[in-house]
Amino acid sequence: MKSVILSIVIIFSCVSCTIIERAMGVATHESIEIETKISNVEIKPFTVPYGLTELPDTVGKSRPKTTKNSIKFEITTDTELYNYYKNQDKYIQVRCNVNSKAPNKVYSSGYGPFYNNIDISDTYTVNQFLEHSNFIPNHNNKYKYEIYGFFDLKANNLNRNQNTYKQDLRNSEFNDIYCYIIGVNTFSINFQRSNNLAISYDKFHELLKSKEQQ
Repeated sequence: MKSVILSIVIIFSCVSCTIIERAMGVATHESIEIETKISNVEIKPFTVPYGLTELPDTVGKSRPKTTKNSIKFEITTDTELYNYYKNQDKYIQVRCNVNSKAPNKVYSSGYGPFYNNIDISDTYTVNQFLEHSNFIPNHNNKYKYEIYGFFDLKANNLNRNQNTYKQDLRNSEFNDIYCYIIGVNTFSINFQRSNNLAISYDKFHELLKSKEQQ
């Protein structure tokens, strides 16, 4: 019976990996294999692509693109991420979490990583606009990427009954918020990830104040 249950869990698409872990408690192993550093962080408008969960359902109509303030991390790493994960048959995801004393899981979708404004988590887009030779490090031999998290400066609060509601970070107490990059696939529970890219509560409100004064 256990093997049957495990097989059912494994055949879910990689898009559902985050949902499976949080809602069903599947034991996955994440190992930090990629070192990343924040070169800059700010609150910037971000446009959510079509079809993502932050958009409202509009029956019988196309979902419009929506732009809201989000947290933008500019990062550097020694690793060329796209081919690193491609060579392992893994899809790239960005995941974000809120570190607080609250017992509930508080998390957010992440977007990217973007390389020269191209989302390298989207294989089709990469094939259209990039080739292996186009991933070029800077003069310090580092690769530069951008990731976005906490769309509309909100997170999903998942309670013990598996119900979620939107939690506004502007009115929340927390220690820090962070995002990280991870590679996943349908047939593995061992995921290679980056270190956390975190900002403190004080830094968040410093960024918020700076944005409001613009």
